[in-house]
Amino acid sequence: MFEHEDLNQRKLDALEASYAIIEFGIDGTIIRANALFQDLMGYSEAELIGRSHAMFVPRRDTKMAAYRFHWERLARGETISGEFRRVKKSGEICWIHGSYSPVRDANGKTERVLKVASNVTWKKRRDADFAGQIAAIRASQAVVEFDCDGNILYANRNYQNLTGYSISELKGTPHSRLCPPHMTTTPDYRMFWDSLRSGSSASLLCERIGASGQTIWMLASYNPVRDENGGVKKIVKFAIDQTEAVLDHQRVRYMSQHDPLTHLYNRTGFDGLIEEALASASTGKRPALLLIDLDGFKQINDTYGHAAGDACLVTVASRLMRKAQHALGLARLGGDEFAVVFEAGHTQEAIEATAQDIITEVMIPFDWQGSLVRPGASIGIATGGTIASEIMRQADLALYQAKGAGRGQFRVYAVENETPEQELPLVGGASLAPHDMADLGAAPTTRQRTPLSSAS
Repeated sequence: MFEHEDLNQRKLDALEASYAIIEFGIDGTIIRANALFQDLMGYSEAELIGRSHAMFVPRRDTKMAAYRFHWERLARGETISGEFRRVKKSGEICWIHGSYSPVRDANGKTERVLKVASNVTWKKRRDADFAGQIAAIRASQAVVEFDCDGNILYANRNYQNLTGYSISELKGTPHSRLCPPHMTTTPDYRMFWDSLRSGSSASLLCERIGASGQTIWMLASYNPVRDENGGVKKIVKFAIDQTEAVLDHQRVRYMSQHDPLTHLYNRTGFDGLIEEALASASTGKRPALLLIDLDGFKQINDTYGHAAGDACLVTVASRLMRKAQHALGLARLGGDEFAVVFEAGHTQEAIEATAQDIITEVMIPFDWQGSLVRPGASIGIATGGTIASEIMRQADLALYQAKGAGRGQFRVYAVENETPEQELPLVGGASLAPHDMADLGAAPTTRQRTPLSSAS
């Protein structure tokens, strides 16, 4: 008997040493408070005994029906646990996790209330900080949640506005619904979701398709959320709309690589095409370059004006696109000089047939303000270069041969047709390419070349 009472006392002593404990009458009058409770609230025991529990409660809360109901429940013998906002002697707000436990007399009637409490102010502040951060993110960013299979659980208003879908249209649908179709069948896409399910986060610039079919670019962060056992239970995605920024970048990139008049690649874009074509080369298969120079272009400008010359260039560009659809790309290198680049693998016969089709198509007259303008084209073909400068030099020499043969023709570069280089005469202080001299009516008797960018 005495051993049992001693054990109970030791248990009470352990609680007293660990928790803030206060006892109340059933009307809320303070009967006792241990040292930890006094330290927590900043009062001495003398300042507490006989006072009301309401002294710890914000004044406006004591006037609410919920406060009266709280004490009515305790008087009926109900236990109440939770986190409660309280006021210290200093006026500072603190948060207490407390358990109010009615203590019954021998007849089972509640005679007092024992409260065991711990200070959780730090936790509430931390949680409030986290909640504030999350609320700020959710207010400023598009947020969507997925289950581990990639199905949408929730999407905030920002995400709905960004994609054009309502929450009812999104909820339960797969992530793949908003992705470009070509993306979702790739091994990379499956690996992406496997990685998220394993607990790895991911940040990326991603392309998505909105409700009206519009392309959306998002800077997104995918974050696995774990359960109490450490397993991934869902994935939360935070996203910022980057569509305008990406489109601006694409526009600038396009302008830097394309000719504003014909919308073909410019010299910068052409350099990239050549490098891409050379990268596709393999043993026995080389890329091909068609270097095209318009015949009589100077006469068109002189006769009809530069506006007609511009119309001629646009017309030729359109015809090149029709006749060289299987090419890697087309470029206007400057003036009246164009280029068509083919990846390795095309036959010599196919390349030459395309060249002839281009010559025939370009020679068709077009109407300019009631007059028929008759352009022409000469083409040099190179199919054996291993570096950009080499394939360009070969195509330029073949073009020179085509011009010298009477124009309106193509020639394929052959090493046996090269002759020793000589110095070109100067016209206006600058040396001219051989095919430029042919357009000026000069006899093409010399072979020194100038950079392609200085061609007519």
